[in-house]
Amino acid sequence: MKIIFKTLEMFVLLTLIASCTKEYVTPTAELPTNVSFATDIQPIFTNNCVACHGGSTSPNLTASKAYASLTSNNLVVSGNASGSKLYSRMTGANGNSVMPPSGKLSTSDLNKVLVWINEGAKNN
Repeated sequence: MKIIFKTLEMFVLLTLIASCTKEYVTPTAELPTNVSFATDIQPIFTNNCVACHGGSTSPNLTASKAYASLTSNNLVVSGNASGSKLYSRMTGANGNSVMPPSGKLSTSDLNKVLVWINEGAKNN
């Protein structure tokens, strides 16, 4: 009986030591609120997408054309980011290659796009 308790004590002690040396909590980014197309979404396109999607490659994501280009080509499903081609391309979902090709956008930028679409993809 004494051996079982010693073994159990050692197991608990080793478990506690191991849990103190490694961080197991994965931080999660909070979703933004009050996302505006003009002040939050368009700057993402301007900084990351316009080099390729500046007029000759569809969709045109320049400031004066982006909203119309996304909505008229059905690339955004208002209220449904997971069903929107724009969001799928930005995240690499559904077997799509990630846009931009230089690498995935930050979690913060992706969350802004997610919330903007899910809140109705307004032109605000």
